[in-house]
Amino acid sequence: MAWSALESFGSSGVSFVVSIIMARFLAPKEFGLVAMLQVFIAIACICVDSGMTQALVRRPERRPQEESTALLLNVSVGLAAYVLLFAAAPWVARFYGEPELCPLMQVICLAVPLNALCVVQTARLTSDMRFDLLFKVSASAVLISGALGLALARMGCGVWALAWQQVSMWGIRSMLLWIVSPWKSGWVFSRTEARGLLGFSWKLMGASLLDTLWTNIYPVLIGKFFTPRITGLFWRANSFALLPASTATGVVHRVAYPLLSRAGNSAPRRKILFLRVLGMSAWVIFPIMAILAALSGSIFEALFNEQWQSAAPLFRIICLATMLYPVHALNLMLLNVVGRSDLFLRLEVIKKFLTVAILCVTVPMGVQAICLGMLANSLIALPINMWYSGRYAASGITLQFRFLFPTLCLTLLGALAAAGASALVSNAWLSILLGLCAGLGIYILGSALARMPWLRRLASFKI
Repeated sequence: MAWSALESFGSSGVSFVVSIIMARFLAPKEFGLVAMLQVFIAIACICVDSGMTQALVRRPERRPQEESTALLLNVSVGLAAYVLLFAAAPWVARFYGEPELCPLMQVICLAVPLNALCVVQTARLTSDMRFDLLFKVSASAVLISGALGLALARMGCGVWALAWQQVSMWGIRSMLLWIVSPWKSGWVFSRTEARGLLGFSWKLMGASLLDTLWTNIYPVLIGKFFTPRITGLFWRANSFALLPASTATGVVHRVAYPLLSRAGNSAPRRKILFLRVLGMSAWVIFPIMAILAALSGSIFEALFNEQWQSAAPLFRIICLATMLYPVHALNLMLLNVVGRSDLFLRLEVIKKFLTVAILCVTVPMGVQAICLGMLANSLIALPINMWYSGRYAASGITLQFRFLFPTLCLTLLGALAAAGASALVSNAWLSILLGLCAGLGIYILGSALARMPWLRRLASFKI
């Protein structure tokens, strides 16, 4: 857990610091142009992975033919995806009405085939729980590519600084992964192994495609109906809010997935582990997101210049929407652990219809209404996820809500304390400091008085 946290938070933290510095050299419009292309890169990367990572991690013993088949599939799909994206670039530029997106997309999508080279190596290291090596690789890639991006931004390269930063990051990461995890499985393609892998993974790929499409549909629609500047403001608020929530959830997911898989068919053991991971992750992520929402105005005033201040109200709403990420992710992960990827896919389809309905209502009302729709979507989808997964861990909606209720109450108290303390001073940095001390102090004190076990478990690195 510690190495996984370092790998995710360390890499994301460095990337975030780099993006803040680059925001002082680049305008919201330039970030908005890159944000318009993220959906195409994300969808292509999902197709490249094809669910292979989870399919390989789920198997206790992997045969060399499995790894070789998976790699050849990944690389083939990655190259085909880049050719399609390269050809589609002029159409994408016309769709948005931004001609400069054509060459930008043709360069930035080089990240797709480079990502294809990382899939099997990442799965091998994850299955072996070598998160220390993953941390060293990711941190090195982010630092080197970040330095390149900053140098290009200072030289006045504009949006191309962001493009080459992303491409170089994936290139360096793939190179380092092949160095720390040399390829020894030969080059064999087995139709039997391919059918076995795809039989499990295609449903995960379908669910991931739907999730990625609808997660990224927000910048697509905002880019289509609003200006690149507004798209950049939304992208900044959204990526800033997603950083702690998605990174922490990813840490928990990567450790909990193999852990719960080892529980086998023991339902009581699976229930205990699931509730412990759920409680620990909620105890950490809930207060972080709530306090960030309470301090949003001061945070944007301290970190960003004048042209980014309009993103603060959007950031506040998205923080509340992403606060529930760990609960969503763990409930869905449980379906994959028990082999019910069909239910995983069905759930994603149901929730995407809900997303479409909410977007139809909120898009004509403006960007802030779209963010409120994201919050409503998260709240409505939560009991749906809990109901389906609860049957496989004897932990349905009622039990999970009762289990999380004390954490939610303490989170509310901490957020109120943070907001009250930050309002006492006008200096942005001092406001953040007072708010954090008050919010986290009240939260930790309340947890100690309520005798909640999560702080002790985190301190001892035990689930």
